[in-house]
Formats: sequence, C-alpha cells, structure tokens
Amino acid sequence: MFYHSPEHHIAIEGDLRPKSRFFGNSVGMLLEGYAKVHFGRWNENYQVTYPNMYARGILFGKMVLELGETSTVTCVESDLAFDVEFKTKGLIWGTYNQIAGKIRRISTREVLYEISGNWQTQIFILDVREKKRVGSLEPTVLFDSARERVVPQLVACAGEQEANESRNLWKYVTKAIVENNLDNATTYKSAIEEEQREDAKRRDAAKDRFVPRFFQLETDGNYHPKLQDIAEDPVKAKEDI
Repeated sequence: MFYHSPEHHIAIEGDLRPKSRFFGNSVGMLLEGYAKVHFGRWNENYQVTYPNMYARGILFGKMVLELGETSTVTCVESDLAFDVEFKTKGLIWGTYNQIAGKIRRISTREVLYEISGNWQTQIFILDVREKKRVGSLEPTVLFDSARERVVPQLVACAGEQEANESRNLWKYVTKAIVENNLDNATTYKSAIEEEQREDAKRRDAAKDRFVPRFFQLETDGNYHPKLQDIAEDPVKAKEDI
C-alpha cells in the first residue's frame, strides 16, 4: 500500500498479509506485515505492526468483531517505542475494545507513559515519571472519539477505476454486506479468490512471472512503490506521483 499527502509532508507505505484461522465459533484474521509512516517536517519514520482481528459468533450467538494481541509503534529517530495490547473479551468477564500499553525509550527501555482505555471511545495517558515524583497521579484523556471530527473518505468513483480495482472488483461483495446477506457475500468473495488462484496457476504453467505495475521487490525483502525522489513542492509532488 502507498499513501502520500504532499501538502502535509506525510507518506505511508506498507505491506499487509492476512492469514485466516478458524476457532470453532470464531474466525481469526492474523495480520502479518507492517506500515511505515514518514513525517517529512520532522524527518521521523514510525514503523507499525498490526494487531489481529477476530469475528466471534459466526455460527451461533451475536456476531462481534474485535482486535486482539499486540501492536508496536517504533520511531528510531525519536528513540521511542509504543507497545500496546488489544485485549479480547473473555467468555464471562471483561469488555470489548480495551487496550493497555506503554511508551518507552528504545535505548534504555525506561517506561515514560502508560496508555489505557477503550480505543473506540476514550484513551487515557499517565506520565509514569511524574507519578513517581508526586506519589499519586490520575491519567488524563489522550483521545475522545466524541470530540473528534470524522473526515469523509474521498475515493475515485467506480467509472474511473479499472476492472481489478477495489470499487469494481468487490462491488457485489460490498452490495451483499450492505444488504446483510452474508451468504451472497461469501459466495462472491470465494469466486473472486478462486479466479485469482486460477490466474496464478496459469501464470505458473506459462512461466509468466507477475510484475506489479506500481510496486517493486527490493533488497529488504519487501515491496516498495516505484517512485524516484519526490519534489518538496506539494504541487510538483502530486504531478510526480
């Protein structure tokens, strides 16, 4: 994936490789890969790993989606790392969407802040060093979803996208989900995946190596966008992209 906002000097690139696991009445999506966020104004790079995703109640009971396990955010330039656990709800105790994490120095592993709360509603931050100094300290609000402005998504319409781009390729799956028809959504999804597997088999038989149009495999073992140096000027940068 690749996103770039030249006027804000922010670029995001990464790789997402989901793997499915079935657990009886649940299905887990193990999200391997990474995302790298570059802030040009401060010349900082943040490396992010993903938590896993779980769908509960796929056979019986209420269907619920939740995140689980650990995600990390690391910035070598600022010598900071954030380790956060997405807590899944237990069968009897607990609540959904809880998180707990720590912000620490990479070089010394000193814990600077503790993070807690609900990632859908409110997240709190506690200054660990200040708590040690004064003896007792209450956490303060770091994020409150009720006060945040939702930015509308701007995407090219289906008529401007190619047949294999998301709005066209997955349109029937999307329609079935909106209609709450999970059987049809699964059928359309399986058909797309089967066609992709058949395409891969045909390429292997013909010894035709697939070459991505916009990304290339580099020496670090990851795919990166096929871009040369991007201009500092936002207008020129958009033209370059």
